[in-house]
Amino acid sequence: METLVGEYREQLNGVRLSILQDLVEYRTMTTEQIRNRHFGGRGNHVNNVLVELRKKKYLKSTLLEGSRQGRKGYSCHRITEKGITALLDSGIEVTKSMNDLYLRTAQLRYVLMANDIMMNLKRNGWQTQDSRQTKNEYNLDARDNILGRLEDPDGKRYGFYVLETNSNVRTIGKIQSEIKKNSMKLPNYIIFSKGQASYEKFVRFGEEVQLATGSDIKLISLKMGMNIFTEFPTQRKWAEALSAVFGFRIISTEVGENTTHQSFPILIEYKGEEMYLADMTFSDLSMASKINTYMDAGYRWEKKRLFITYMLADSFDMLSAESQSYHHSQDITQEDYARMVSYSNKEDG
Repeated sequence: METLVGEYREQLNGVRLSILQDLVEYRTMTTEQIRNRHFGGRGNHVNNVLVELRKKKYLKSTLLEGSRQGRKGYSCHRITEKGITALLDSGIEVTKSMNDLYLRTAQLRYVLMANDIMMNLKRNGWQTQDSRQTKNEYNLDARDNILGRLEDPDGKRYGFYVLETNSNVRTIGKIQSEIKKNSMKLPNYIIFSKGQASYEKFVRFGEEVQLATGSDIKLISLKMGMNIFTEFPTQRKWAEALSAVFGFRIISTEVGENTTHQSFPILIEYKGEEMYLADMTFSDLSMASKINTYMDAGYRWEKKRLFITYMLADSFDMLSAESQSYHHSQDITQEDYARMVSYSNKEDG
């Protein structure tokens, strides 16, 4: 065994051990994901390393059928029992067994999709947790579609889902049922959509079933969502960038302990008027409900108009006609967003 351990330490050092550790954490990874994490996103040396590990039977590889239209599918890789033994023999703690890492073929594309999100956000200060860990921690049904949990740098936690380009009604209904069922255990959610059709269905059926829970239900395109959450990892940073571009002053970002009436946490001053910031960038069904309810009741007590920000006309259309006409609304254009990113980069750098 001493000779074998020596062989592992000689062969599996540096990047090779890191790849195997990642395959324990993420359960499966594509060649591209491994290239991005361990080879700076460049070159073909990743292929040589993966061939070596595969020949030594530390990992196994398969092609993900249908993952690239008209082309050979993506290669995805998983650790073997021998790979886990190699990590242990190299002095690296492994708390998961092969049973813990088991994946059905039907699960592969969703786990890989979730891994992309978690890896990208982790580089920007977020903490992540995969679906099995999330289900165990919050005692969720093992059959739930939830892909895991994301935690921003301020410690706010979200369950997350991804909708396909045109997810069917049954899938969307199941996801919305899960959110309502689990909202007391895990209140906040981010739903990434890969297509407009899925986005529209989620909003339409969400309104029909009164999905608004009072907590965050952020719905945004996958590409734009990842852009925002990497550039602006906290709600405070997002609000500050909005302030810089649209010329309002942030008075406070939390409801004071002795405050009796404050329906929205972010209080601002715009052109001499105190207002609440109500951000609809994420087509949040709970936020839309909150804005409409405030117009019906809260405004009579608090006498503060809302400064409503949004990117999509569809988001603004979630609001009642009265809410749209009475409060100040601000469309965030592509040029505005570019200015927000520029402001954020200057502040960071």
